[in-house]
Amino acid sequence: MKLLIKGLDTISNIYIDNEKIGETKNAMRRHEFDIEEEIIKGKENITIRIDIESARRYAKKQAEQFEKEKGYNVPCPQYTTFYETQRNFIRKPGCAFGWDWGPAIPNIGIDDMELINMKGAKIDTISVQQKLKWEKNKCKYVKLEMKVHFMERQQDEEGTLVMEVYNEKQEKIIVKTQKIKVVKEKEMDLIIPNPILWNPTGLNLEQKTNPHLYTIKAIYNSKTFERSTKQIKIGIREIQVLVEEKEKGTNFEFLVNRMPVFIRGANWIPTEAFGSEAYRNEKVKDLLKSAKESGMNMIRVWGGGYYESEHFYDLADSMGLLVWQDFAFACALYPSTDHTFMNEVEKEVTYQIKRLQHRTSLVIWAGNNESEEALTTWPEVQNHKRKQALISDYDALFHRLLPQLLETYDKTRHYHPSSPSNGIYRWGNAQDLNSGDSHYWAVWHGGQDFSAYRQVTPRFSSEFGFQSFPSLSTWKEVLENEDDFNGSSVAVTKRQRSYVGSDPIFIHLLREFRFPSSFAHLIYFSQLNQARAIALPLNIGDDRKAIVKAFFIGI
Repeated sequence: MKLLIKGLDTISNIYIDNEKIGETKNAMRRHEFDIEEEIIKGKENITIRIDIESARRYAKKQAEQFEKEKGYNVPCPQYTTFYETQRNFIRKPGCAFGWDWGPAIPNIGIDDMELINMKGAKIDTISVQQKLKWEKNKCKYVKLEMKVHFMERQQDEEGTLVMEVYNEKQEKIIVKTQKIKVVKEKEMDLIIPNPILWNPTGLNLEQKTNPHLYTIKAIYNSKTFERSTKQIKIGIREIQVLVEEKEKGTNFEFLVNRMPVFIRGANWIPTEAFGSEAYRNEKVKDLLKSAKESGMNMIRVWGGGYYESEHFYDLADSMGLLVWQDFAFACALYPSTDHTFMNEVEKEVTYQIKRLQHRTSLVIWAGNNESEEALTTWPEVQNHKRKQALISDYDALFHRLLPQLLETYDKTRHYHPSSPSNGIYRWGNAQDLNSGDSHYWAVWHGGQDFSAYRQVTPRFSSEFGFQSFPSLSTWKEVLENEDDFNGSSVAVTKRQRSYVGSDPIFIHLLREFRFPSSFAHLIYFSQLNQARAIALPLNIGDDRKAIVKAFFIGI
């Protein structure tokens, strides 16, 4: 038997009928535990107990132990004034410890678990590498190089592996059978002639329906045990990321099916403060639907949150939304010389790559959010007594481990070491607007006028934005007293998480309008001002269209 637990957050010990079977230190991967038959033999019922420790105390203990053993601390900013956090020492979404947009709720819990009978091989995941053959800008066929990954087990076994391909009408168009001896993974190639191509929303103006998805079904028939099946959906497409030297800087541009795509997107943070709720929440569908209807074609899954649910990627695939996927590291440096930490990272990243590799919508992996910028600009790093050790730690994780795992499990996608970044070993100003991607916060954080947006020409703007107050209906759900309905009341102010407070909202509002006479009017004009702040850089002129390749709103 095998016990599978997903979303176990975070530090725990697991027992079956008071006998310990394992422990966990990572909320962002699936945990597998082999259960000896003697533990459950002859029992009609078993009790699974999970003891969960405080994530905050564990992270603090790990940071203190690391500094004692290695002789240096690893910088990590605080996004809450309530307590000190060392979120970079625990594999848990960073935003759980507070961010400049959300509360500090270092939650604990369990998302899902199941008990699997391992008598007989079980298919776990399917990886697909697409190789399109083009003739005169038309795809003549696609070769699907597939790997069927099996769950680890002790016994060898023989059987047959059947691969079937169905079109969107669920008509079987290809079937291939092969006798195999089960190992960790088995390769099989299929060819689809004249495939219907998957295009992102807005690229193919003649496409009136959602993009075409093929169904691939893997069936393993054992000679002795029950069959195992796995089904995925894929769209046929070719993705290229052009990073080319230009007269000034480097280009950063996406091509889909050999067509350049101007990226219009938004940054995605968890929809709820509690992860398991976010995965099941209908908000995910509503938000992605809104993104598509507003003309967006890419969502960047930001590195301070979760790797998203299957439901999220199903929707992105079917809606034609491209996905930029950060690995779950953000705004911190990490203890890469800690072998326990790096072992957990390797297991987490391997699991997530294998889980998501077949996803049509996923077009790029990025190592982290703003950690390269931290390494090259933060005063606490530049003045650090062991600065070279921090550089070596960063290199080990983001320039070596992650690319090596992608080379093993997903050679199909471009790897960008950080966001923002100029590229691997392109040291310098990570915020260089002429190379790679950039995060432009000079207006919100820096206090510059909206006209500053017109004075910059980023190659690929992967973050920018401006706040407004939430709608009045939202405030009515949380404010109790009439006096609280005021932009400077304690109840409103304490819900502002940005370290610059709400001053930028008031300052920019006064630059454009007279100060509103009521809270309702303040909300309306703040949102109107936000719309102006977002629209101004998006309406780029012809003089910048040849350079600018993307705009992302938020975070």
